[in-house]
Amino acid sequence: MTQFGRVPMQRLTEPEMERLLAIAKAEDLQDYIIFGLAFEGFMRVSEVLELRAGDILPDGRVVCHRLKGSTTNVLPIRNEDVLVAVNWLLTHRPRKGDLLFNRARRTLDWRMKQYGAKVGIPAEKCHMHAIKHGACQQALDETGGSVMAVKTLAGHASISSTMAYVGMTTEQALDLRNTVTPCNTNQPEVSLHGVTKPQEPVVTPCNNPEPEKTLAQTWGAAAGGE
Repeated sequence: MTQFGRVPMQRLTEPEMERLLAIAKAEDLQDYIIFGLAFEGFMRVSEVLELRAGDILPDGRVVCHRLKGSTTNVLPIRNEDVLVAVNWLLTHRPRKGDLLFNRARRTLDWRMKQYGAKVGIPAEKCHMHAIKHGACQQALDETGGSVMAVKTLAGHASISSTMAYVGMTTEQALDLRNTVTPCNTNQPEVSLHGVTKPQEPVVTPCNNPEPEKTLAQTWGAAAGGE
């Protein structure tokens, strides 16, 4: 429990996600594709299990049909190994309306726990939603902390859903503030006919963080959906 009794959001770190994909790839290719697409598409378990062959586009993107009022979008499958496996699976799903997977949700949850135990992932993280949480956190890091970029990628209907990934303590906020040097707008006063008048402020460059990368710069124009 954290301060005020809030339970911290469980998410898979990048190394944990890599271990999960590695063990699934070695033991069951369908599970590997499910985990990979859930991460690439910021998808809930119910969303990824409802994917159909036609949702995989010829250019390597996936149509992410969002539930619970979220916004459906189209995202690239950036992991090349996952994309190769998806294309292999499509050879066994000839019709666009064919479901990609034949996994029950309970079975998938059980199998994820088994995989996690084998590769040292804490039991409390061994659930499908921890994959989406991990994807959101990684996207937040990759976009320089852009909440709006993560909101768009994850299809969140409300910014409050995205803000759950950027919580920080008072100490962290103070440390961040202390690393930023205020802009120098204090210019000397000039005298005009004996009347002291402040000079128009001239803003000089500040020691501020680099500007946020745009969504298009970081993820490519394909990430914007259709």
